Amino acid sequence: MSDLARVAAEWHGDTPVGAVTGEVDASNVAEVGVALRGLVTNESSVLIVDLSPTTYLDSADSLRGNVYKLTGTVGTQLAWAPREGRLYAVEVNERNDILALLIPATFNSLNIQKGQHYFFKIEVGEKGILRVRDLRKV
Repeated sequence: MSDLARVAAEWHGDTPVGAVTGEVDASNVAEVGVALRGLVTNESSVLIVDLSPTTYLDSADSLRGNVYKLTGTVGTQLAWAPREGRLYAVEVNERNDILALLIPATFNSLNIQKGQHYFFKIEVGEKGILRVRDLRKV
């Protein structure tokens, strides 16, 4: 891990908490991601990322409005809010990366399950949130 940022692991029961300290930018964001993913096991249902001790974050808003297409495998459901939708960990097939995708409530009628493969059309939203605009099973 670079000297710019560190991830300190804490556990609250079975829930991992990754506290990110220092500066996160394009030069070390991949390392920070690897460290955070290292806290998640097959038994994990939630990962809490504490950014409060972070001294600098590159602006995700610079990508806001960009639209991307990807195929991926649905992983763990990370969060659910009836009005907002479901947040899933999705493994991107072409890159072997894991992204958190917010699937809006308009798709709540779909039975999305871990291990299913989907084509996603995503848009970078406010605060860098990746919001699904369209999806279909492949």
